[in-house]
Amino acid sequence: MGIFMRQDSPRWWYRAQLKSKVVTGSTDMADKRLAFRICLEKHRQLAEDYHLPNQRALSTTFFQMCDHYIENHAKVNKRTWKDDERLVRKLKRFFGDVALAFIKPQDVERYKGSRRGLVKEATINRELTVLKVIFKKAVGLRTP
Repeated sequence: MGIFMRQDSPRWWYRAQLKSKVVTGSTDMADKRLAFRICLEKHRQLAEDYHLPNQRALSTTFFQMCDHYIENHAKVNKRTWKDDERLVRKLKRFFGDVALAFIKPQDVERYKGSRRGLVKEATINRELTVLKVIFKKAVGLRTP
């Protein structure tokens, strides 16, 4: 763990390591003391992710992950991102702004049941596909 200067950058960079996981990045700081504090925080986050893997689900909300999905996946990779945005609004209305850990499979089944009769099965499948990708992104979101 430590901070260092790169030849091509006037900013301090950090390197945090725990077991075989190494995280390196820019602190965007020219002040060495602030850069070191950022490095310590990155190391703390890395240790928390390693030792308390379920804590992220308790602190990440459904709304945060929906917004992350739209900004970093749908808008970047899909021409139909506006459709996804509309679907996400429906999901947000149903599930609310709760921690991801509190959304259970029975809640998803309740959602499916609430949509049956109102829309076609294909629409429900599209909505569930978006919900599935949101949760997959949450599981894959390991950057401290």
